[in-house]
Amino acid sequence: MRALRWRTSLGAVAFDEVDGLYPSFDDYLHDGLDLSDATITALRARFLY
Repeated sequence: MRALRWRTSLGAVAFDEVDGLYPSFDDYLHDGLDLSDATITALRARFLY
């Protein structure tokens, strides 16, 4: 259970960092990860729908 809590807090820290550096998550995907619109669309189709 301890490892799960560590991963959860690490994920929260990562999202807080992204939130502090970029105005939106889409900006992070485009500017931070340098993903194209086509790549983001493909990833969303595969993993979110």
